[in-house]
Formats: sequence, structure tokens, C-alpha cells
Amino acid sequence: RDIAIDLLKLRLRDLNILGGVDIEVTEAEFKQINGYITSVAENTGIYSKHLKQPGFQHLDGVQAVAYCRLRKMDTDFQRTQRQREVISQCLAKAKKVNLSVLNAIIEICLPQVAHSLEAGDLLDMARGISRYNLGDTEGFPFDLKIQDVGKLDCVVPVTLESNVIKLHQFLFGTEDYKPSSQVRRISEDIAYNSAKQA
Repeated sequence: RDIAIDLLKLRLRDLNILGGVDIEVTEAEFKQINGYITSVAENTGIYSKHLKQPGFQHLDGVQAVAYCRLRKMDTDFQRTQRQREVISQCLAKAKKVNLSVLNAIIEICLPQVAHSLEAGDLLDMARGISRYNLGDTEGFPFDLKIQDVGKLDCVVPVTLESNVIKLHQFLFGTEDYKPSSQVRRISEDIAYNSAKQA
């Protein structure tokens, strides 16, 4: 728990250093976000304010992390979309700040992350940040259904084999990929078991 709180504080500081993010908060998101803002602020000791209404908002670090955590009013797929939006804005802002700001972020994060890079390597990467872009993102599995399994909602690939083929197309541009016999066997097992649960 302490490590998770430390990492959360890092994310908040980075977002605050970059000046926050601009988000259109829906009515459904607004009904949930203030509870998350309270939770994040209490767990990190970093102060923030509640939002007063839905609509276009400039979110500070606490508010942005709360926004990324929202999940009760819709699905995990929409939650990950919110997270991608915040990350995308952070990268866009990081491209506009000077090297001393990026260096401050590196100094905050470096001691908290396991990696094989030297600080100098990260500074070199930071100098070239304007060349970085987020590529297309997709969720896996591409083709899926949501199904109750016992008391849990599960994401079931339709089918695992076809999704693995699409994954190879997406990641590597492979047009004629053939999944292994193990993937085909697991795919058949998933199809059989999900049909039994339906």
C-alpha cells in the first residue's frame, strides 16, 4: 500500500508540473468524481478541490487521477479510454515544456521506477520528446463479448484464435500469421466453456 501511494503521489506531481489537463466531464462522470477526488487527496495528502459541475474542466493532478480511476458508472473499456486521454494530453504538454521541467519530472520518477536506463539516457530521450507520438491503441481482445461467469463479468474473446491473428496484424503488420496449436486449443476451450455458461 505504501508503494502504491508513493507512485500515486509521483503521478500527481508530474501532472501538476505539466499544468494539469483539460477534460470534458460528463454528467455521469461528475456524479462519481468528487468521491474519487476525496479518496486520492486523503491517500496522498495532496490537496485539491471538488468539481462544481459537469462540462469542460481544467483538472489538477489529484482531479486527473480521480478522473482516470472512474469506473462505477460505465465499463472498464471507457475507463481505459479516459486514461489514454490523460496520457495523451500529458505527452502533448511535455513536448511544449523546457528541458528543466522534464528533468524535474525525471528526478522525481527515476528513484521510484525499476529500469536499466541511466539518468543521462533519459535526459537524451527527453531532449527528443518532440519526435515521440502515441501510436494507435487498441484493446485486446478486439472482438469480444461480456458474459457472466458465476458472480463475475468476464471479457470473452470471440474467438481467441481470430483475436491473436488480429493482434499480430496490428503489432507487426503480419497478414498470414498462423496461431500455434496451443492457442487454437485454448481458443476451442474458451468457446466451449463460454457456450456452457450462456
